[in-house]
Amino acid sequence: MTILASTTLGQKIDQASTGGLGRREVLGKGLGGAEVRLACQKARRVVAVMRVPIMVVLLGCMVSVAGGQQQFNATPVLETSTTHGGQKIAYPTTKNAKITSLLVELGPGQETGRHKETVPTYVYVLEGKLVIEIEGGGTHEYQAGQAFVEDLDTWHNAKNAGQTPMRLLAVFLGEEGKPNSLFPK
Repeated sequence: MTILASTTLGQKIDQASTGGLGRREVLGKGLGGAEVRLACQKARRVVAVMRVPIMVVLLGCMVSVAGGQQQFNATPVLETSTTHGGQKIAYPTTKNAKITSLLVELGPGQETGRHKETVPTYVYVLEGKLVIEIEGGGTHEYQAGQAFVEDLDTWHNAKNAGQTPMRLLAVFLGEEGKPNSLFPK
């Protein structure tokens, strides 16, 4: 292909019809000009017929490279319409929507303190063990790799119940100018 890169289409056809040899090499092998012209005409007809399928193949290759998708794995983590306490999830009705994400780390035995979420909040435990103590009774325990949606307007405390640091990702679906969580005064 590199040899043909600087040649004209006619020269490429000639070389294709003569096994990659140019006219001079073919003539040097004892073939006459008429035989070379005949071979070139046949090659031109083959190339003309093949031009459309070749273009379709090339176009298909370009599309598959440009629009092709990389292979990847997708593992469902959580699909729910309720919170971990059974409340139906309801998104805030606002023209000023805001998403906030926090990475939270609690050392062994450390707690967040009593608080409540005012907007839908998705939580994914990255490392360690998390225990949620609900005011009025009940607890929920989560390990690394588990996710849940917090209850709305329910006072609770979250703590690291393990011997190693606990890390989580919290995503709040809130509203500009309004707090995502409330802590008692």
